[in-house]
Amino acid sequence: MPERQKGVDIPREPMVVLPQPGAKYVIRPQDPAFQSLCVGASAQRFLTVNEVSVEPARVRAGRDINNRFVYTLCPRGQSSVTGRLTTTISQGGSVILSEPVDGYRLGAGQWAVDARITVPPEAPPGDYTLTLSFAGGGASFNGSADFTVY
Repeated sequence: MPERQKGVDIPREPMVVLPQPGAKYVIRPQDPAFQSLCVGASAQRFLTVNEVSVEPARVRAGRDINNRFVYTLCPRGQSSVTGRLTTTISQGGSVILSEPVDGYRLGAGQWAVDARITVPPEAPPGDYTLTLSFAGGGASFNGSADFTVY
């Protein structure tokens, strides 16, 4: 129900419940469904990013967003790969934030990884792009998602 202020209805912001940060299995390596995902995985293509998303897609400055990425790692003699995961946020081609994490471990299976990011209160309104990139252990991926600050 909208709030009323001096005779004008002010719509309330929708309540968004963000997932808890962290990594969660989507499909375990022992699952037959996972085995079918890995059929035909080549030496060069044993890591796939299935999804990169930002929720909510429209956010008020000063609020939190959830960055989720889902990946599939088909083991090829190793149960994980370690490398550098970099989160970059840009607006209009200008990098606003670039945060590398060295020693980031990706495990075998299909995983959903959630991270909470607070949009600075002083962030100007507009369209932004969040890009995730990973490189290490002979594997790499890049993925991005757009969101709007208002």
